[in-house]
Amino acid sequence: MTDCAPNETPDLHLSTLDTILYGMGHFGLSVLGYMIVACVVPFYDDGQAVAPRAARALLPAGMLIATVLFLTRSVDVIADPLVGFLSDRTRSRWGRRKPYMLLSAPLLVLSFVLVWRPPEAAETQRAWHAGILLTLFFVCFAGYAAPYLALLPEMARTQAQRARLATTQGIFHLLGTTTAALATGLFCPLFGMGRTTVGLGVLCLAMLWLALLGPREIEANQGPPRELGLRRALRQTLTNWPFLIYWAGYYLFWVPFLLVIAGIEAAPPRWYVIGPGGAGTILVAPLIGGLILLPLARYFEIRRGPRWTLLAGLLWLAVAAPFLALLGRVRPGALPEVWQARLLASLLSPAVAVLFAVPYAVLADVCDLDYRRLGKHREAMYFGFQGLVMKAGWGIAPLLAALIPRLFAEHIGPYMFGPAAGAMALLGAIIFWFYPERQVRGG
Repeated sequence: MTDCAPNETPDLHLSTLDTILYGMGHFGLSVLGYMIVACVVPFYDDGQAVAPRAARALLPAGMLIATVLFLTRSVDVIADPLVGFLSDRTRSRWGRRKPYMLLSAPLLVLSFVLVWRPPEAAETQRAWHAGILLTLFFVCFAGYAAPYLALLPEMARTQAQRARLATTQGIFHLLGTTTAALATGLFCPLFGMGRTTVGLGVLCLAMLWLALLGPREIEANQGPPRELGLRRALRQTLTNWPFLIYWAGYYLFWVPFLLVIAGIEAAPPRWYVIGPGGAGTILVAPLIGGLILLPLARYFEIRRGPRWTLLAGLLWLAVAAPFLALLGRVRPGALPEVWQARLLASLLSPAVAVLFAVPYAVLADVCDLDYRRLGKHREAMYFGFQGLVMKAGWGIAPLLAALIPRLFAEHIGPYMFGPAAGAMALLGAIIFWFYPERQVRGG
């Protein structure tokens, strides 16, 4: 078999079992990612500050571990593109992608479990503990996520197949995120963070490995392709303007969503009149709403196209997120405060459905364009940069959630994360408006 453009390849049959097994991988990734972005800062800052005393004098409480989390993201600038580059060039009897997924999954889960076990030692040692394990976590995340996501354009060759596969990914992404949110709200208060994260880690490892049993890799059976050196591969990727427009639009969709998560988790408990972990039960509302609306997102993706659907999601987030400024400011009435908070958060549901279902299908089209130009399948390189965006969001969102309240007056600062998220989403919509969908699809 020789390399051929996706639109020249006969339709490949994807059974329901294949689709479900592949989607399971995203369940594990989303659980692990949610726990890091939503819980690391409160966990370490709640009497377990990880910075040395000198740093604590310079950084306000709440920004200590957020700064450590942000700084550990620097390794992704190298790790994500490099993993993608290596996966694209790998040739083995097991394929280009799955060997990386198999080996990185247990290391990813192990580093995740150990993050929540800081040593009973001086604060400087605790800072090193957090920094080293978070760095290992994100490197291993790249080792799994970039090859895993790169399988999508290889397995699904038609727009209908891609919409179906991306929607299945979105379902498991939302299920994983919802599971993590419920764990923080229900299980952590009962069993503690240590036991809860061990249970989640075992579950995630099972899901990450079950994804290996999904559809076979197509490109692994092909002849030797024309190889690109790392420097040229990076240059070709970073000068692909449709990809850069998509990249900016996705970043300004993903980060506002994470900012909402981090902002609600960091909000004063008095807002919700609920016990420890109550923020997790509030965040479940838009996640379940997004899960319910996923078929609608898929419908619009097929009928109106991915560009239109992603733009609609960005604009919805831009309009709905500022309403979160009302959290804690609505007087109690017939509806308890915690349910008022859940109702406000549920306004984000349509944007959540689009965010979790559509972007991967857009990026798969960009990979097709790259193949038509270069005659080389480089899916993992592009999805590696996608992973860089995701993990950069995990680093920047908690830092913004800690910083934004300090940029405004005390009486309005804690309420500004919603309007800030809306402004970022609006900027993302403006940029993504210029995405040339017809050119990318060869029209």
